Amino acid sequence: MQTFSQSALLVGAILVGGIGADARADEGQAAAETASRTLRIEAWPDPATSRWDARLRTVWQVAHDGGDGILDAEEVVGIPCAEWAVVDGAVAARWGSGVWTVYGVDPMRRWVGGQLGIDASARTALGAHLDACGLAGDGFRPADALPPDVAIVGLPLPGEAAWDEAVRARLLDRHDGDGNGWIDGPTEVAAIPCLTWHLVDARVRRRWEQGVYLTYGMADGLVWLGDALGIPETGRASTVAALVRCGVPEAGIEAPLPSTPEAVVQVVGLLPEPGSRAWTDLVRALLVRVFDTDGSEDLGAEAEVRAVPCTVWNAVDAALAPSGGLVEAYGFEPGARWRGWKLGVEGAARATVLDALTACGPPERSPATLDAASVDGTPAAPSSGLDQDRSGTVSRAEVRTAPCSVWQGLDARSREARGVGVVDWLGLRRGQTVDGGPIGLAPEGQAAARRALRRCGLR
Repeated sequence: MQTFSQSALLVGAILVGGIGADARADEGQAAAETASRTLRIEAWPDPATSRWDARLRTVWQVAHDGGDGILDAEEVVGIPCAEWAVVDGAVAARWGSGVWTVYGVDPMRRWVGGQLGIDASARTALGAHLDACGLAGDGFRPADALPPDVAIVGLPLPGEAAWDEAVRARLLDRHDGDGNGWIDGPTEVAAIPCLTWHLVDARVRRRWEQGVYLTYGMADGLVWLGDALGIPETGRASTVAALVRCGVPEAGIEAPLPSTPEAVVQVVGLLPEPGSRAWTDLVRALLVRVFDTDGSEDLGAEAEVRAVPCTVWNAVDAALAPSGGLVEAYGFEPGARWRGWKLGVEGAARATVLDALTACGPPERSPATLDAASVDGTPAAPSSGLDQDRSGTVSRAEVRTAPCSVWQGLDARSREARGVGVVDWLGLRRGQTVDGGPIGLAPEGQAAARRALRRCGLR
């Protein structure tokens, strides 16, 4: 079972601050994902073979493709240098030449970048990007001539003083602003990018079970070893703040996991970046800690799922409302891509959880009337309880927070005026053509409306 110290963000976010800023949280999450991909790519055997190419193509399409199945110039340039460095190093180690030559980025060679899902029109942009990353051509490149993140992924895995010395040299080269041989000011530490921290952390963690935060003694009560990286002990607080801001695992997290449903509700309400990997890992740890009774480290037994109270389901569901709620975000609907396992819910318990979510429903925000929600073609007004933001359309979030009294009232009036219930009136039955116009239902709210109607007993 995960411990609180293995789940990033919460206490650090509350105690150190700053993690709630969207841009910085996004930076930390993106950096963590990049670092994870570099380790995965490094572990694959047989670089630049058909199977290896297919793996990389799939990973990059998921991470960087806008949805058309091909990486264009803008998307290729968006792949961080650290990922290109790992790919280049793996290819060169096997074939003696890197990406520049093997995949025909060199204008004098035949283009085969399509093997990696890269469109031929991106060739020139890729060449410029590799050049900026210090990866153009196949010649020797001194470490001090490379971007720091590229230099770090090119290092052997940690385990001896040479690793510390090499990382220290790269950090000092870029971030020792006053040239005194130390990264000793808050601005110097803060200037270290999240990606650098995550790359260092991922490689330390690959050698040992714990990451940079614990290995280098950055937690209170541990012997400070950060000076091996060029950071004196006087920089402990600013370093911890930087690690927390970037979402580096373990940083700033030193409290026990909550052990009651009420505490789970409180913690979930405080967590930043709902739906992110760090958020998902922590929510899973909370659910397993409180509701796993058989020691399986997941929620697979029906009794375990049914023991989760509505307050907890609703707290998780509300946090995920911008993403369509728990059902949509983690694929609890039949036929949807199942992702509930990320929260520790076994596939066998999928239907049980969906039943529980349907029975719980979202908490009602306020009483609502139906005076302006007409069944004769007039869009729903804010007073109906649907169009809460007075935008003229009913969004997915508004659908999900509307109380059953609204839907039941619409259903009754529809039956009286048209002889059919609200499901058929809006075309929400499977196989029908949806017509959300009468109530201003936005297309992105249609699936949520179907679930709301089922929850309210309207079929």
